[in-house]
Amino acid sequence: MAERDRYRWVAPIYERLGEAYSGGGIRRCKESQLARMAPGDRVLYAGVGAGEDAAGAASMGVAVTAVELSRAMCDRAARRFERDGVAGHVELIHGDMLAHHAGQPYDAVVTNFFLNVFDGAGVVRMLSHLWTQVRPGGQLLIADYKPRERGAVERTAQWLYHSPAIAVFSAVTGNALHDIHDYRPALQEVGFELEAMEDVAAFGRGPRWYRSLVARRPAPSTDGSA
Repeated sequence: MAERDRYRWVAPIYERLGEAYSGGGIRRCKESQLARMAPGDRVLYAGVGAGEDAAGAASMGVAVTAVELSRAMCDRAARRFERDGVAGHVELIHGDMLAHHAGQPYDAVVTNFFLNVFDGAGVVRMLSHLWTQVRPGGQLLIADYKPRERGAVERTAQWLYHSPAIAVFSAVTGNALHDIHDYRPALQEVGFELEAMEDVAAFGRGPRWYRSLVARRPAPSTDGSA
C-alpha cells in the first residue's frame, strides 16, 4: 500500500499561505538566493515543495534538479514549471531526498523551509547527506525561520508568531514538533563553513524573523592538504 501523502491537503494553498503569513517575507528570503547563482550552474532543490523558488532559478538558465517526497507537491511543482516555461530546465524527481545520490555533485544545494520538518537529529542527518551532494567549494543555501531572540519580549513575540503555525503543520503533516532550529551548530558539525547570513523582515517593514544562510563546503587547499 502506498504511503499516505501528508501534504495533500495543504499543497493547493501552500504558497498562498506562506505569502499571507509572512507578508512576502518567505518569498523574499528565497529570492535573495538567486544572486548566488549563474546560468549553467547545476543546482539541487531539496524538498522543493510547490516549486516557486526553483522556477525562478530555472528562468535564469540554471540547470535545476528538484526532489520532493509529496506527490501532491510534486504535481504542483510540475504545473508551475510548465506554466512558467522552464520545464526543460528542471529535472523533477518524486522521491526521498535521503535516497537521492547525484553522479556528479552540484554547484549549489538549496533547502528552503525544508530542514524544519525534522527534529534536531534529523537536521544533522539531512545536512550530512546534503554535504555529499555539494561539490568541494560549492554552496549550501538555506532559507528558513530565524532562531528566537534572547530578550524575553522578543522571544515571546516570536513564539506567538511561529508556534501556532508550526503546531498546525505538525498536526496536519506529521512533521516534528520543535522550537525554531539554529542551523549554525549543525552546519559546523557536518563540516560546512558559514559564509553569509541575512535576516529578512516579515511584511516588508516588520520584525526580521526570517533568515537566509549561505554555507560552503570547503575546497581542498592548493598545497594538497584537506
